[in-house]
Amino acid sequence: MNCKTNSYIYVAFFDIATQKVILTENFKEIPMGIGVRNYWAGAILKVFKLVEREKMNEWKSKYKN
Repeated sequence: MNCKTNSYIYVAFFDIATQKVILTENFKEIPMGIGVRNYWAGAILKVFKLVEREKMNEWKSKYKN
């Protein structure tokens, strides 16, 4: 199937005590998987893995204060 659908996922971190947004970033991924649930969950899983493996360390060093 040649589908041109993209998923746009926002990752946001906020301080619960002060209710202030610390960081937001938008990610664009291509959904994948069989079935409606797995199709969209595939894109979400890709973003989770990207944040865990790469982005978290980048954000920690950038926003260290």
